[in-house]
Amino acid sequence: MPRKPVNINNLDDETLKSLAIIGKKIKDMRVAKGLSQKALSGKSGVSHQYILLIEIGTQNATIGILKRISDALEVPFYSILPDEWLTGGLDEYVLNLFEKQSSHLKKDFADNSMTVSILDNMWKKFDEARTMIEEAQRALGDILERVKSGK
Repeated sequence: MPRKPVNINNLDDETLKSLAIIGKKIKDMRVAKGLSQKALSGKSGVSHQYILLIEIGTQNATIGILKRISDALEVPFYSILPDEWLTGGLDEYVLNLFEKQSSHLKKDFADNSMTVSILDNMWKKFDEARTMIEEAQRALGDILERVKSGK
């Protein structure tokens, strides 16, 4: 059974912006390598129609598809991702989402001190993870700059 296409009308603005960035990066890399969409299709096993939709930002491709495309382009997977994901954008999105959920749950279960305590402990662990993410992002940012500068 064919997969049902993703309705991008239901996606938020940040996701749509990310799809456009990923699509542009893939197209720019493909063109720089002198490949047509059909040639990239042949190398990646992804249909040229699907590649077109990704490149114009109207297809929310899976990680597996994006990995096949990056492999076919002979570039690291992270190089087709939005730079802000590697330098802070993704963790901010996750933090905001967690914060909204956490405060919502605290209000709903305020009378249950055990639930509040569990949420507080989760938040502390999340803060520790955020620190580790920030350190990893700095390292990835350094690597990205070195790759961009050719060093």
